[in-house]
Amino acid sequence: VTKNTTYIYIQANRQRSYNFYRNYLHSQENTNTLKIGKDAESLSETTFGTKGWPVHEQLLSKGAKQFALQVTTDNHAEAAIFVSVGTIVSSHEDNFIRGSNLLQSPSEDPDHPVDTRYTQPIVLGLPTSADETIGSYVQLICETQQLFVEITNNEGTTESIILKDIDDVFGLLTAKPIVIPSDTSKLPKIIDEQFQLVNFPTKNSVKDIGIIKHQKIEDTIVISEEEALSRVTYETLLHKIRRSVSPYLPSSTPIIDSAKTSTNTYGASHIPYYQPPAPYQLETELFTDGNSTITGLRLKTTNGSLPNKKILGITKEEWNHLRQLVFDHQIRNAKVFFYDLSSEKKSFNKFRNDSLVKYELRIVCEDQKRSLEIKAILNPIYVYSSDGYIFYSASYSENQIIESQNLTIDFTL
Repeated sequence: VTKNTTYIYIQANRQRSYNFYRNYLHSQENTNTLKIGKDAESLSETTFGTKGWPVHEQLLSKGAKQFALQVTTDNHAEAAIFVSVGTIVSSHEDNFIRGSNLLQSPSEDPDHPVDTRYTQPIVLGLPTSADETIGSYVQLICETQQLFVEITNNEGTTESIILKDIDDVFGLLTAKPIVIPSDTSKLPKIIDEQFQLVNFPTKNSVKDIGIIKHQKIEDTIVISEEEALSRVTYETLLHKIRRSVSPYLPSSTPIIDSAKTSTNTYGASHIPYYQPPAPYQLETELFTDGNSTITGLRLKTTNGSLPNKKILGITKEEWNHLRQLVFDHQIRNAKVFFYDLSSEKKSFNKFRNDSLVKYELRIVCEDQKRSLEIKAILNPIYVYSSDGYIFYSASYSENQIIESQNLTIDFTL
């Protein structure tokens, strides 16, 4: 019955299904969300989903070897699609589709207009046997539309802001580890297995793009004989990456992470502490924020390549304040939100040796009507980053044990 049918799932912003937030409508006048058909020249407009399910059922002719689709886009610079399940036939970069492979250019010919609200046609191959199409499943990770959310800033005024990709990464606020290690050299961790699209800063204008999972690790740092500090570290785990290749910059092999165990091992010390896995290492830099001197952190690699990882480090007490928001407001799909407090509003991913950025951590979540909300805690948590890879609170970084040579740089925020 289903041998000529392909089932299509599209994961979009915040790991929700395509158009979950109703941000993939073509326009207010046209409520279609995609075009689909047997090839790039035979596409028809429709609405994603079948019989109320967020899975699109596409019936194809007998022996069909491919089909094509177009999704809506606002043409922002970081728009991208990753084909996680399926065979892509049209132009791509290791299953990543972005730039000119994804976005259309306006037509200068009035007789042949181009609807740039749709992407380029994406052609996907189908399995066949003896000229019969085999029923199949295709999954895309799609972020071709930006998400906006209303936020009240510290002056009490309301503004509409765009969610950054880092605002869609760190969650696991109510998850608890099932496996508690008996070995004191191991730290319990929790992994979110859903893939996400993330951009990484580079030394040129085009960012690297990767598919990641993320994990949460808890540890304890001994401060004195009487005092210890419990901490929470979030870390992305790279599954696949497309590097931006430049003839003027050296290239290096990407560092793919393994995430198969429920604990991390950190040597034979009685009380282990978090260190990024090899070949990553942390270096320190000193800067001032008002009258406070902050021990900053930078993420480096021992081979000198650019990192393919993002890390958030805060204390357990700070994490508990964020977590409590979820229970107090009974919110859904909560992620850590980075509210930019930098006076110059510096670009989040701009790679500069002096680009120090300060954020207030909040929670971005959904209400019962699928609308996005930003929740703030009473006593704000501040984090810093100067490289776009590691973000940390002052209490976390002050007590981080550094195993590599320190780098001291003076900043004034």
